[in-house]
Order: sequence, then structure tokens, then C-alpha cells
Amino acid sequence: MIRKFEAPEAAGSYDRYELKLCKQVSALTKEWVDALLFVNYHTKLTEKDGKQKAVGGRERLIYTTHTAAWDAKNRYGLDEKLPCVIASLAPIFARAAAPIAPAAAPASPTPRPGPVLLITRDQVEKLDALWHALNKTH
Repeated sequence: MIRKFEAPEAAGSYDRYELKLCKQVSALTKEWVDALLFVNYHTKLTEKDGKQKAVGGRERLIYTTHTAAWDAKNRYGLDEKLPCVIASLAPIFARAAAPIAPAAAPASPTPRPGPVLLITRDQVEKLDALWHALNKTH
């Protein structure tokens, strides 16, 4: 949802995208998840006659890092901007599906296991094709 934000050090306020949850649940969710991704249309600013104008809005991008305008994060080392196709998220699924080698001795503290998701490259390609088909119908 879009919420008005007033920064104490700034002279004005601005709108920012936030999770549509209560503040406590939102904070816990953002702390808990390994990837909080923000998807939006990519727009560019152009200047004409000394005025700025937004152009574009047809290409969707996945944003993986926090900005003043939205919340996002990732613990997978993804690039800041990714094309909005399911294959862009393949590193997340590949890491989750990778077998974990047994440790010689239990380390202290025990690392938190990642999400258990098993997906094949063929399934990623099928999801990507479905995503493209859905985008062409809208």
C-alpha cells in the first residue's frame, strides 16, 4: 500500500510503498524473510524545456534493495534491478535445492536452514513461459 512518510530531517513529505500489514507484523515479516522483492514498472525521467517528465512504464523490474520509496532486501546477492521474469529468481531456488554437506562437528550456533524449495530448471522455464503469456494478455 502507499503511505505518506514525513522524514524529520526533510522539509516535506513523500509517498512510499509498504507492506499492507500492521506495523508490528510488517517489521517481523521484513526481519524474517530472506528476500523481500518489490516489482514495479520502470520509468525514466526526461527533461524537456526545463521540465522533467516521466516516460516509459511498460517494462516491469524486480527491485531487491531498500530505497526511500519502497522496502526491499535480499540475502542471496541478487543484483539491485532484475528483469521481471521467473528465471531472474533462479539463484534463490538453486540455493534452496542444493544439497547440504554434512558437517564434521556441529558448529555453535547452528546456522538457520534455508527454505525447502525444490524446483527444476524445466519448471523455471515453464513458469517463465506462463509469466510471458499472462503479461501478453493484459
